[in-house]
Amino acid sequence: MVMTPEQVFGVTLVGTGTANSASYTALPGDVVLVTTGSAGFTVNLPVLPQNSVRVRKIDSGAGAVTVKTTDSSTIDGVAGSSGVSISSQHSGYLFASVNGSTTAWYTI
Repeated sequence: MVMTPEQVFGVTLVGTGTANSASYTALPGDVVLVTTGSAGFTVNLPVLPQNSVRVRKIDSGAGAVTVKTTDSSTIDGVAGSSGVSISSQHSGYLFASVNGSTTAWYTI
């Protein structure tokens, strides 16, 4: 597999100035670093059951990162379609599912 400039050592850079400038669907085990600039950016979690996805906002732009699900699973007991917002630079979460769960993600 040939890696794109946005993918290095299992880390995916998305957001302003990259090929993925509006949204990105994470892969199982992804580490996603997001730049937002002044606009928001959405990271969609993969369909469960998966292990984990790390998402971190790395710029000081005003835009927030919204991490959400595209299925009926929840994040910390709330509808995953509502999403979790990350608005501060250098902030982020590890999104993990209980082994074999098909309904719930948890933030760590």
